[in-house]
Amino acid sequence: MVNNVLTSREEVVLPVEDDDIPCLPKEIPGQLTSFAVGTTGELWTLAYPIMVSLLSVGVMSLANRVYLAQYSVNAFNAVSEAIMFFMTFEYTMVTLATISEVLVGKAFGAQDYHKVVRPVWAMIWMSIASSFLFLPLAFFGASYIFAGSPNKEYAASFFSTMCYFGPLFPLNAALSSFWIGRGKTGFVTCLVAISSVFNIILDPMLIFGFGIFPQLGVQGAALARGVSQLFLAGALLIAFLSKPNRSLFKTDNWRFDFSSFKQVFSYGSSQALSMLMQCAAWAMFFRIMSMASQSHVLACGISDAIYFFFSFAIEGVSKAVSSIVANLIGAGRISEIGRVAAAGIRFIVIFGVVLALFLFPAPDFILGLFLPKTVAFSAETHSMLRSSLIWIWLTLVGEALLYLWSGVLMAFGDTRFILVTSALFVWILGVGPAYMMTLHWNQPANIALAVACFYYLFTGVAYMLRVRYQLKALN
Repeated sequence: MVNNVLTSREEVVLPVEDDDIPCLPKEIPGQLTSFAVGTTGELWTLAYPIMVSLLSVGVMSLANRVYLAQYSVNAFNAVSEAIMFFMTFEYTMVTLATISEVLVGKAFGAQDYHKVVRPVWAMIWMSIASSFLFLPLAFFGASYIFAGSPNKEYAASFFSTMCYFGPLFPLNAALSSFWIGRGKTGFVTCLVAISSVFNIILDPMLIFGFGIFPQLGVQGAALARGVSQLFLAGALLIAFLSKPNRSLFKTDNWRFDFSSFKQVFSYGSSQALSMLMQCAAWAMFFRIMSMASQSHVLACGISDAIYFFFSFAIEGVSKAVSSIVANLIGAGRISEIGRVAAAGIRFIVIFGVVLALFLFPAPDFILGLFLPKTVAFSAETHSMLRSSLIWIWLTLVGEALLYLWSGVLMAFGDTRFILVTSALFVWILGVGPAYMMTLHWNQPANIALAVACFYYLFTGVAYMLRVRYQLKALN
């Protein structure tokens, strides 16, 4: 509760310097772990389960790109462009479906168990209805979306195949919310990891061909992703409709509840719109790179593959910080939010050092994952790609800071500021300058990556200033 006053029994001295000294979370309002607020131990305790779940997806995504790069550089470039256009629709729907976690948590916390499944089923029906978006895109959309792209043939094939499986992505997010909203993340984490391993196994079999499987190239990469999502959806649905869940939560109450849908839409529409604007911008960024040259889209595609692999750490910290700050606000412990942000910054410094050790000691090894030995690349291309690794590193560190402050703003409920700022800055500071640099001033790809880096840094500063403003308002 806001402005809650501690009773005499709760007036204890909190250890705030030593991460190893546990507190009593059940006796201290706003405390989520056995570690004191603002310590690395607290942040890590909440972040690492999220990271483990996201890491399996990151490994799958990286493996997919490496296989495609070894299959064909043109295929890799085409998929780097196509995946961003697919994500524009996928991430928008998934972001909205994920918001059902909030309503599941509220109903479960109130022990109103029969209402737990209402937002879940509302998003399940929304996912089914998304077929009216994805199937037309699969049949007709690709020819229009990639009409001006040099990678049209490969990109259209990958995009269309992914769209056939499009409704599965928000469906899995909706079903997962049934467990995540109740804090039961272990089951979903295991299933996601299993489906990711399944995807990694299918990738080379369908891309290169193996046994009874023909060589399908980019279409095989999309099929592997889609089949693994189909497996995940089946496993989640069977568990969702199991007898214990039907008995306690009435998960077989499949009727559409408009009030629950309205609540989810009210909570998540601004986040979904923000995701739509950002993904559309980066899709256009990749279109610009493909129009500039294949070396441009190759460099940015490698950057994108590395980003998605390491995003598990970025998102894990952001969500952990958001949870901690939200609980501190509810407990009236506003003065301790700065300490949580400081812990997040310490974590990002460690992340930056680990990332540098991954990227810089053996750049040719990292780049070799994406550069098949059967293709000759010029010394100029190699030099440009090596320098791009520096900007990739700065971009990931900048994005980590941006996500940190974004997590704090999400806890404040300041979603409108995030929407407006991200939607404007991504076009003004990201896509616009990249267009001028590459297509008008003929600058190499590493310059375009530098532009992306500064977008994240400037947006992160804007978010940080907004956090300071919000803290002053709360105090």
